Amino acid sequence: MTSIFCLEGDWDDSVRSRESVLPVLELLERLNEAQFYHRDVTTQYELEHHLAKLRRFSRARFPVVYLACHGSETDGELKIDLGGSALSLNELAPLLDGKLAGRILYLGRMVGTARDHTLMQLADATGARAVVGYTAEVSWLESAAFDLLLLPRLAAAKRVDTIFRGLLEHNSSMSDAVGLVVATKAKVYREG
Repeated sequence: MTSIFCLEGDWDDSVRSRESVLPVLELLERLNEAQFYHRDVTTQYELEHHLAKLRRFSRARFPVVYLACHGSETDGELKIDLGGSALSLNELAPLLDGKLAGRILYLGRMVGTARDHTLMQLADATGARAVVGYTAEVSWLESAAFDLLLLPRLAAAKRVDTIFRGLLEHNSSMSDAVGLVVATKAKVYREG
């Protein structure tokens, strides 16, 4: 069984907040869809520390790297917000360099309004087979439902274009609602 390598940022400043993608990953594991590695990261140091561990595992073992963090756009530049620090996609690429070769990078909503060339450059710079995410603002429940459908497909995907076509064929209304984006270094597939 393949696995998902997930690093999750802080979603909320409130100490009462319990928002996390962890229950989605646990459900996928209980359903024998995928195993997972999950760690919370709030600083660039923690992100780098856990990404370094990724080198120990083959891409067959961990074909999907899921950065579950808030995203924001400042002056036309897309940034990921870990909760304790923020990094632009250009700052993120060197941290991922060599660690994503042949893997799929799932960014969820962080893709936001990123331009096609930005996503293609990120895929190229990191060696990722694809950068996947969505553009629409959706609720936690909608996001979790989409992740339950998407993550096993990403983990099992042999070809990147089949991820996009498969979701459109079997889950077109949800793919359209979230604005699914699948980018390789040469092409970007968009829905919605």
